[in-house]
Formats: sequence, structure tokens, C-alpha cells
Amino acid sequence: MPDANGDGGTSGELRITVEELRPDWVTIRPELSDFRKMVELERIPNLLEQTLIAWLKGHPKAKVRAALGLVEDGFTIAVHLWLDGP
Repeated sequence: MPDANGDGGTSGELRITVEELRPDWVTIRPELSDFRKMVELERIPNLLEQTLIAWLKGHPKAKVRAALGLVEDGFTIAVHLWLDGP
């Protein structure tokens, strides 16, 4: 699964993945157990942002049609993107 650099990414031991669910639908999320997610909640939004920016730079023809952030306890824990273009 690609990450910010297109191939899976880590920051420390926190891995953020970009999963292309369909050609026009991408999700960016951490690979965490529920317990680890609770421990890492404050770090996740920044890592999601970094991964999203890098992924968009790697896919310059993709245009975001819609985005949905999934929030837990006030922290964004995942992002879904719907795209137009390749």
C-alpha cells in the first residue's frame, strides 16, 4: 500500500497507509490496534497531513472532489478522498 512516498510509510513505529479502494477513492489511515490508536491520537493528524500532501504531490493529475475526515475524541484518525482524474 502506498504512503506519502508511494510505498508505505512510518514515523517511528507508527505506520500510515494510503489504500486505493477504487480508482476514484483513497483512504489514508494508521495501521494501529485500538489500544495503540488511543496512545497515538495526538500524533495521527499531523502524520495524516504529511502523508496526504506527499501522496497528492506524487499524483499531480488527481483532483480531490470530496474529502471526509474521520474523527475520534476530537482527533482526525483517517481521511477518505474521492478523486476526479487519474
